[in-house]
Amino acid sequence: MRASGRAVIGPSRRWAAPVLFMFNQWDGLQALRDAVGRERFGWGFPAIIAALRDGRLDARVVPRALERLQITTIGGLRDFRPAWLDGWAQAFTSAGLPTVECSDMEAWLATHAALMAPLMAAGVLARARGLAWPEAQAVVDAWREGFGLVRRRGLEVTPSTVEAIARPPRWFMAAAVWLASRLGGLRALGQNGPDEPRFLLEAMARSGLGEWVRRTLLPG
Repeated sequence: MRASGRAVIGPSRRWAAPVLFMFNQWDGLQALRDAVGRERFGWGFPAIIAALRDGRLDARVVPRALERLQITTIGGLRDFRPAWLDGWAQAFTSAGLPTVECSDMEAWLATHAALMAPLMAAGVLARARGLAWPEAQAVVDAWREGFGLVRRRGLEVTPSTVEAIARPPRWFMAAAVWLASRLGGLRALGQNGPDEPRFLLEAMARSGLGEWVRRTLLPG
């Protein structure tokens, strides 16, 4: 469900149960919280890499060792933390899904979109062939512009260590992306098709992402 689904979830105010949204989103979290009520609102993001292989689900949980990047995360918005979040991170962790709590899920999700949407779009392009050099450059430009858009919205890049990926010289990171596009990992990010990265990158474009980056990563 996207933020535009507010009219659909609006009537659920009469229910007392908490609502833990769990999907990629660039913006619009406040509208969703307004629709269900701040006491009921929470957001979670499961860090599980999964794919259907020969009709069977292959899933891997992102381990605690990658906490400085992004692992399974739950939380509310920065101005209010619902009490029902108590214990959920530990419960998920105990169940084998290492989880942390974030005090500002809006910043976390925006950072995640800025990091992953370019990679998912590149994965789609790389499935039929490796990336062309301008496409690899567009990924790096999307990271830099995307993290800048996060800050322009008054948010912090969360976790801050994620932004390190955009700090090396453009040619160096573009070369790394270009090489990765010829290996299995980046291509796997595109296996679910273009819809999700298109949704995120077009939302970022409405916030100011450059047109060349958008057109290069979303051809057609």
